[in-house]
Amino acid sequence: MEALVILSFVLLSIFPQLSAQLGEPYYQYIQLSLQVPKSRDPQSTLEYFPLHGFRPVNTSLSNPNLPLGFNRYTPIERCPQATSGPFFTSQLPQDLRTELKLCWMSIGVPGQRTMTDERFWLYEYSKHGQCTINEYPTPQDYFAMAVNLWHLYPVDKWFKNNGLQPKKDKPLQDFVAVISKEFGAIPWLTCYDNGKKLKEVGLCFLKSSSVNANPAPTSCPIRALTYDLRCNYLIQYDLGP
Repeated sequence: MEALVILSFVLLSIFPQLSAQLGEPYYQYIQLSLQVPKSRDPQSTLEYFPLHGFRPVNTSLSNPNLPLGFNRYTPIERCPQATSGPFFTSQLPQDLRTELKLCWMSIGVPGQRTMTDERFWLYEYSKHGQCTINEYPTPQDYFAMAVNLWHLYPVDKWFKNNGLQPKKDKPLQDFVAVISKEFGAIPWLTCYDNGKKLKEVGLCFLKSSSVNANPAPTSCPIRALTYDLRCNYLIQYDLGP
């Protein structure tokens, strides 16, 4: 995975015309990634799924040589020709920074966490957010929409309200069915611990018609982005103490 990311970065640096191809408006959908905090920090006591990313994805530039079910659809990143200029997290309104502290924090094993929350936001915007500037012209627009969608689609609450409690094994399809019912489209899921535990939930959206319009949900491609092992037939998610 790291080799693929490094190769992509090198190609974008060497061939600027490819960067233009990868930039907006060449992506087809944008994905909101929600992470199970214990998958990154086993000591986490959070009882909800925070954000991990808000990333544009181009389905037409897939790599058919990768193994079936692996990383065929990758988020667009590092768009140097789609820059919105220098960005500092201090430029964001205080109320938005407060919201981000709640829902988009840097999570890692204690003693090994390499980023503050602010640095994590800067990293995600520099890597993915700048590629959406035709849709979200400013960093504030980008982060505000991510926070808005996080509030609108509380996946962890959907699970609990539909009988899928933490630390209880249930069929994978039950999780997919609950999200599909509440969200109105099919998500993608990734797992860890040999496929036994949920790691991330991805919700996919079509591009917005305007900066203030909520994007419409759409089903994630069958061969959508996966980071780790595929999920088993029975899985669980781990939240709280």
